[in-house]
Amino acid sequence: MEKEGCVRAMEFIENQGLEVGLFLSDRHIQISKWMREEMPETVHKYDVWHIARSFQKKVDKLGKQKDCESAQQWGRSMTNHLYWSVMSSEDDNSLPVKEKWLSLINHLHNKHKGHGTIFKKCQHGRVKKKKWLKHNTKVSEKLTDIISNKRLCNDIIMASNTNQTSLLEAYHSFINHFAPKHTAFSFCGMISRLRLAALHYNKNSAKDITRTKTGQDCYSISFPKYKKGQHTVRSIKQKSTYGYMEEVAFEVFEQTSRPPVACLTQPPPLASQFNYGSLCNVE
Repeated sequence: MEKEGCVRAMEFIENQGLEVGLFLSDRHIQISKWMREEMPETVHKYDVWHIARSFQKKVDKLGKQKDCESAQQWGRSMTNHLYWSVMSSEDDNSLPVKEKWLSLINHLHNKHKGHGTIFKKCQHGRVKKKKWLKHNTKVSEKLTDIISNKRLCNDIIMASNTNQTSLLEAYHSFINHFAPKHTAFSFCGMISRLRLAALHYNKNSAKDITRTKTGQDCYSISFPKYKKGQHTVRSIKQKSTYGYMEEVAFEVFEQTSRPPVACLTQPPPLASQFNYGSLCNVE
């Protein structure tokens, strides 16, 4: 389904006379294969958040095994290192990204020099006393296998250090306010609600941060479930505006008050494609 959605979206964009220079997605194997074969001139990048989440899940799973509990203690630091490896490197040079990421193996064993040909030593300052990993132990070998996994390294190389899919993810979550999943809508009703959600999101997606009377920025602290007890600091945005509704209402009145009134073409229901005759052929 995701691949088909990608194909249709690309066809729609090309039919509008536009060219796609950069495409950002998660690590969907079928989409990646299709992009390589059908759109080789388009730069394809991965969202680093999806890579970090997948890596964190593997570390959490390892931490539940016997003699590997210390892996969870390093989980947050390793995820932060993944983000840093991507964000501190250039998109057009894959070697530093890979060397920065693989330097984590040495760092976990309290070795901070001699990592690679370009990234030769850690850039952190004096480190505190930590419970470093020991070579030839179960947790050391398992973590090394996870970190040096070929697919993971290739995905980190393809990760974007400038663009992320967070805004699109926020929009998909925002659609639920206009088209709740627990309610069924007609085709025309769903299209109208999706377009209205897009109008409202585009109008309010760049809201400024709320400030106090003295000009101080306002923030809130939350504890999301996926953080597992860790907190997140978020900026408090200004309230949404609905001034665009007057323009929409005026345009609807203008379009419907003059004949002929344009009607949206509605496709036949999915049930019409089913061959009901086969149910009647009972011997």
